[in-house]
Amino acid sequence: MISFTGSTEVGKSVGSKALASPRIKRLALELGGNAPLVILDDADLDLAVELTLMGRFMHQGQICMSTNRVIVDASIYDAYVDKLLDRIKMIPVGDPNLEDTMIGPIINQSQVKKHQQIIQTGSEQGAQLVYEGGIEGNLVSPHIFIDVAEDSDLAQQESFGPILPILKARDEAHALNLANATEFGLSSAVCTSNMERGCAFAAQLDIGMTHINGLLFAIAWLVTLTQPLITVFDWTFSGRDLILLFGGLFLVYKAVTELHEKIE
Repeated sequence: MISFTGSTEVGKSVGSKALASPRIKRLALELGGNAPLVILDDADLDLAVELTLMGRFMHQGQICMSTNRVIVDASIYDAYVDKLLDRIKMIPVGDPNLEDTMIGPIINQSQVKKHQQIIQTGSEQGAQLVYEGGIEGNLVSPHIFIDVAEDSDLAQQESFGPILPILKARDEAHALNLANATEFGLSSAVCTSNMERGCAFAAQLDIGMTHINGLLFAIAWLVTLTQPLITVFDWTFSGRDLILLFGGLFLVYKAVTELHEKIE
């Protein structure tokens, strides 16, 4: 068995070498992601903001299923951005040994330089940097962009850090198109006050897992699962992981989770 978790580029190399080997090995790849959080026009904005903060900034965004972009219906876009900017100022950045710290240091200086380049490129490609938290050593504070084009690097590439692009959707159909406009398909989330609407939206996403009003790695928030989270297949250039069911090598599974109430 050969298992690799990392970038799509390196994963392709691992896969090609495994296939070229005279010894046949089972291969499992969990690769890049570009997870969208889609906020529909009936969403609870307070919940949407909290999901954004946890999804993007927990562990500095260094999680494979971290929210890499937020897609917001145009009718609530400005109100959402205003709430998010008010809330982001309250996020503690600093020593990860302190209990209240949410954003600690990036893994190394090489990644910090990569984040600096992403921020610079985002501005050069026309996105508006509405919140610039600053960079000190390996500490990269939140950076938030609005007016992000769907074909920009911010919208298409995984940053793996506390950099958040926010895209505007004309309506639900446009939001779905934006969410699916990526070569990756690891994880996603949708925020809506209508659970049936959320399930219908999730079914149309070309993504291996979708969380409705919740996030998988924030497991304490999740109360009810629509189906057991025992296997997940990722789509396109994200690879696949957690092959635990009989017949898992021949089937494609999609996992959907629902949050019905928040655990206090």
